[in-house]
This record gives sequence, structure tokens and C-alpha cells, in this order.
Amino acid sequence: MAPNGKMQEVTLSYTVHDDADPHPEVQITSVTCNEASYSGQDYAITDPEHLQLRAQREITNQAGRIYTNEPGRPDLHDYRDGNR
Repeated sequence: MAPNGKMQEVTLSYTVHDDADPHPEVQITSVTCNEASYSGQDYAITDPEHLQLRAQREITNQAGRIYTNEPGRPDLHDYRDGNR
């Protein structure tokens, strides 16, 4: 992917195991980047398995931009609160 400043579609896949739920839901809960944003929003979460990420990097960072996404369970707070 060339660093052309355009948003690029990325597909994620997960392997999830939960003893209490045979079909646990997973969604992207956060996205971070190792570089500052100069053009506004650098990512968009489009659904639980797809992101759009900006193909861009700082001139001084020839290694490239690194995005990190954090998957999570949307209902995890129910377990912590004892509601399930």
C-alpha cells in the first residue's frame, strides 16, 4: 500500500473462545497510531470486521505508520457487573 494519503479498507479476522457464550460478539473498541495526525481523522471503524486506515507516513519515518486496533466484547461490562 503506497502512502498516498487516501483511506484504505482493511479486513480483520478474529478467533474468539468463551466458555459461557458459544457465539461471542467482538468489535473494534479503539484504534491508535504511532504518528500524529495532520489531516484529520486517520481511521474509520465501518463494522466489527472492517476499518478504513489512512495510507500516510511522516517524511522522517521511513519504517512507516503503525496502526494498532483493540478488539473487545461489547457486553463485557455485564460480566464485570455480575449481570450475566
